[in-house]
Amino acid sequence: MPPETLAKLDLFERYDALEQIGMLPDEHRVGEPERHYKEWAPDDYKAVLALFNSWPRFEAADKQMDDMRAGFLAAFAQNLAMNPNADRKGKLLLAADALNTAGSDTFGPDFPRIELDLIAGGPPGYYGGLRPDGKIQINTLKLNDPTVNGSAFSGDLSFIELVVHEATHKVQLFQAEISDGETQDGLLSMRVAEAFYESTAGAKDYNRDLYWLHPFEVQARDFANSTAKALQANMPASGAAPARPLRRGVTL
Repeated sequence: MPPETLAKLDLFERYDALEQIGMLPDEHRVGEPERHYKEWAPDDYKAVLALFNSWPRFEAADKQMDDMRAGFLAAFAQNLAMNPNADRKGKLLLAADALNTAGSDTFGPDFPRIELDLIAGGPPGYYGGLRPDGKIQINTLKLNDPTVNGSAFSGDLSFIELVVHEATHKVQLFQAEISDGETQDGLLSMRVAEAFYESTAGAKDYNRDLYWLHPFEVQARDFANSTAKALQANMPASGAAPARPLRRGVTL
């Protein structure tokens, strides 16, 4: 199929096309597709990239993410006003609490809790990531670094961007889980995208764009970056926001 034809496919057709290419995750090789990337032809990569680049957008889903961003910014400003002397670690805990507030307000009480797992260590260059159990892991040995690798921001903002990025993946997985599997909406979009997310990890060694342009990564990157930009522009001065006690036992 030419790219212009692929761009017109609905979510079910996209699933079928990706499955035919062999993109479903292999049962035994974590991060690899059923048909190993070594077997792929250049047109296979082109087809998948065309599908990812033209992934449909849903207005209601975009509105929910906008609402979550607004809720996070407001809750984080309040948390920071209550804790003006918080260090970088403390600000990350405040950010996690604000994400919980915004997530619950936007998606309801079933929204999964955002929790940080603070560890001292990890592979070289490791700053953090989403664990299989849903906790966001942060390498505290990196907290003295001036910025997170790959971030456009420096200091506290780069680490907050990391937490928001991984929290967005939790939102995506939650949406995929609650999809009815039939309605062509933002929930089904996440459910279909999730089916092929794991298998893109192995593409980093063959065609990094395949991982970089997966709908999950595009959304998480854009949401975290735009949220950090908003924080950069509107970071409140001490005491500028109305005080609100921290929720759910967050401690510094």
